[in-house]
Amino acid sequence: MRQMTGLVLIALLCAAGLSAATPPPTGGPSGPSVPSGPSIPPTTYPPTIEVSYVHPTAGRIQIGYGSVVNVDYGTQLSALAFEITVSDPDANPVSLTTGITNIGSTGIVLTEWNSASAGVPYTLAPTSGVFNSSGGQTYTFGMSASDSFTLVDFDFSVVQSAAPANAAPSLTLFDNRGAASVQVTDGVTLQVDHNFRLADFFFQLSVDDADGDPVSLGAAITNLGATGIQQAEWESAVASTPYTLYPTAGVFNTSAGVTHQITLTAHDGTDQTSMTFYIRQSAQPDAPGPSGLVSGSGGGGACVATTGSLVWPVLLMLLGLGVVAWRYKKAA
Repeated sequence: MRQMTGLVLIALLCAAGLSAATPPPTGGPSGPSVPSGPSIPPTTYPPTIEVSYVHPTAGRIQIGYGSVVNVDYGTQLSALAFEITVSDPDANPVSLTTGITNIGSTGIVLTEWNSASAGVPYTLAPTSGVFNSSGGQTYTFGMSASDSFTLVDFDFSVVQSAAPANAAPSLTLFDNRGAASVQVTDGVTLQVDHNFRLADFFFQLSVDDADGDPVSLGAAITNLGATGIQQAEWESAVASTPYTLYPTAGVFNTSAGVTHQITLTAHDGTDQTSMTFYIRQSAQPDAPGPSGLVSGSGGGGACVATTGSLVWPVLLMLLGLGVVAWRYKKAA
């Protein structure tokens, strides 16, 4: 009995070993085929992303994952000289995909930050764009590199400061008539005689802007009349600053006298600065009256000398007549 039981156990064990050693069918009429997947290397390492930029004072700096790069308003992306280097320990071709937030009107070109699958290592050097959000902005750069087997991410941010407050342009006018130049300020009145020439002021009108913005200059001058003053000599289209004008045309020739108001306005596209001053011209001096006698009023017909030129001849004539009359009376 024990011998029979042992034989049965041996038979069962042999049957089990045979079944485990026999592979399943792989095709043909006896069963469906099993598709084969991609050949995965036994050990695959993920690709790598390295990003660096040039700091204004510290030189080239490596950017760490999640780092922040601080820039001023108006910073050109080309000035930062970004470099994105993509590699792979297994030398597999790698693609790079980048997303950037708040691009707006910066002019940043996404294609400069992306690459189709390519041999490694390779480096991208994007240059297009300017960080120009007037209120300040945070730009998030999200990168993904894939070698078809593994995917790696890399993120960093650029924080741009707000635009500084605009400085209004400046106007400076000098009157150079005397031995020393005198600045003409807002509200000042300059006094001149009739027929004074504007060129004799030797005016020097300077326009500047602390931000270096180009500036236009406008002028409004009252009571031009026949003076020949040229308003265009006091004006300028938008031009780089600083610049200086030297107005010379015109003569202050209004007979009755007049006051000219001159208002100058400089504009840098954002803010403006104005100043007003006055030139008061005195009236033409009276011409001398005619010499001669005028008849007095009434029927007496008396003559009155109107100028000193006839007084003495008349007095001498009367004196002579008196002397003659006295001698005639004495002789009688």
